[in-house]
Amino acid sequence: MVWDTISTMRGWIGSLGLGVSLVAAGCGDDTTPGILTTFGVPTSDSGGGDTGMGPGGSDGSAGDTEVGTGAAQSTGADDTGPDSTGPVPPECGNERLEEGEECDGSELDGQDCVGLGFDEGALACDPRTCTFDRSECVSWECGDGTIQPPETCEGDELDGNDCTTLGMGFDAGTLACDPSSCTFDVSGCVSWECNNGTLDPGESCDGADLDGNGCTTLGMGFDAGTLACDPVSCAFDTSACTACGDGTAQGAELCDGADLDGETCVTQGYDYGTLACAAGCGAFDPAGCNDYSCGDGMITPAVGEQCDGADLGGQSCTTIGVGYDGGTLACDPTTCSFDTSGCSICGNNVIEAAEACDFLNLGGETCIAQGFDAGTLACAPGCGGFDTSGCITWSCGDGLVTLGEVCDGANLDGESCITQGFDGGTLACSPGCVAFDTSGCFDCGDGVLNGFEQCDGADLDGETCITQGYTGGTLLCAPNCTFNTTSCSSCGNGLVDGPEVCDGANLAGQTCGTQGFPAGGTLACSGDCASFDTSACLTDSGDCCIANGSPGCNEAGCEAAMCAADPYCCDTLWDGICAGNAPLVCGICAGDGCTHDLCTTGGTLSLGCDACVDTICFYDSYCCDTAWDIFCVDEVETFCGLSPCP
Repeated sequence: MVWDTISTMRGWIGSLGLGVSLVAAGCGDDTTPGILTTFGVPTSDSGGGDTGMGPGGSDGSAGDTEVGTGAAQSTGADDTGPDSTGPVPPECGNERLEEGEECDGSELDGQDCVGLGFDEGALACDPRTCTFDRSECVSWECGDGTIQPPETCEGDELDGNDCTTLGMGFDAGTLACDPSSCTFDVSGCVSWECNNGTLDPGESCDGADLDGNGCTTLGMGFDAGTLACDPVSCAFDTSACTACGDGTAQGAELCDGADLDGETCVTQGYDYGTLACAAGCGAFDPAGCNDYSCGDGMITPAVGEQCDGADLGGQSCTTIGVGYDGGTLACDPTTCSFDTSGCSICGNNVIEAAEACDFLNLGGETCIAQGFDAGTLACAPGCGGFDTSGCITWSCGDGLVTLGEVCDGANLDGESCITQGFDGGTLACSPGCVAFDTSGCFDCGDGVLNGFEQCDGADLDGETCITQGYTGGTLLCAPNCTFNTTSCSSCGNGLVDGPEVCDGANLAGQTCGTQGFPAGGTLACSGDCASFDTSACLTDSGDCCIANGSPGCNEAGCEAAMCAADPYCCDTLWDGICAGNAPLVCGICAGDGCTHDLCTTGGTLSLGCDACVDTICFYDSYCCDTAWDIFCVDEVETFCGLSPCP
């Protein structure tokens, strides 16, 4: 039958745009539209009141119409059915060129990529549209970065060639690529005959002719040696040239940098040390070599010297690891070992070396001996002096803040209530000059109004939001003891302030939509400015696929199609009959197992997820095996008798 070849006719089916027609049929004063499909039979039902089409029937609501499919019924004498004849469309995939086709399968009408203006590639035929598939055809041009025949090169890409590999007799030079033709540019290549005793172009030398050069004239850092000429390449041979400083002892050089040719301080007659190479590479530098001798000013660890003269090896009393923390380290001139007699340990209660005291050992010193009136003397950290912070000189009342005093009379030494941690007030000096009198200081937050404070905690000094110029609300006290009016409000001034959510026409940007009414409407402000008035907001019309309890549904295309067929659904109520007819009229509400809507292109839909899917895939398996493309969407109307997809 005709559907056995549907996979090759899907392009023809889409182009013909098979659709459905609504046919009016009626009886008496009640007229209900029905649905006529190309491959089905038109259905009509007559009678009074509610008329149902397809499964179901009257829902009990006056004027309600249910849409569905049923048995065929003639619409008139001129009605034409599916047996009508017409032109036979071309069949894509039969390996024959027919009218309207560029190609069919392997039949390419003699064309190839070159004939279509490309440079190379494989021309193919699109199996669904029978038009040329040019995706494998390619064009090339000079400068595209790829060497294509007849090109021999591209930019810097010479296909591995140079002047000497072209077979053109060149001996050297620089091969290039012509940017306009992508062929070799040999203008930089040269030919010569090396070792003929004559300097030819491109040669640095030839035989004994060194063009007046020597090792030292090449500018290559050589400072001695014999320059030669390579007999094959006629280039300089510098293997016999030498350069002091290149790190390699060669020629007449005794050494070069770290290369001492195996020599050491010992081979040079010293006891130990580090031999170096002298400038010029013609002699050794023995400055780092030594002989063993205490008193020579050089420490010789090999013979047990810890120090030598003034050289203590960077050590001191505190670094030699014996526990000393001060003093002066010396070197014994006879043994070259450390002399620790000048070192000391602060904290061992023994006055040593340069210590003035040690822990509790003050060497008999007191505050009075240090010139104070009284107090407790201590040893300072490090034992190098005394700590007199506990000593006192009696002079309170002289207006001067001296040792042991924090203030003296009106002299507060720059201190104030604020520096003492208070928020304000008047600081004073206590008798004895050893403490401050803070009785005149105050803090914000102590609950008592003081100084600059407008309020303090709950003490608002009798003030309210109304005395501050508002119409209501709660006056608060901020942490800095100033009034906080953020909870005060003036409902009716058109400003949203304090606890207000709105004020008159000022809705603070809110709408019926933001208040949970997607259908819109008019939002207003309540009289106390504390809430919104949603009485004029509209309730969402709801899902088209269920009885949503309101007129219409939330799918505009479906709502228009359904209400044209059954006005009751939009004028009165979107009930179960309206919801039941939505799949038939709108092509929506696919079965629960379908991964996407029937009117949406996408991945394949599975058999069994919807009755319409089963029907389409019976005739066109591509929709369930490969993809649910635009042809499958068109077939929702063709095979299922549903309204065209939007």
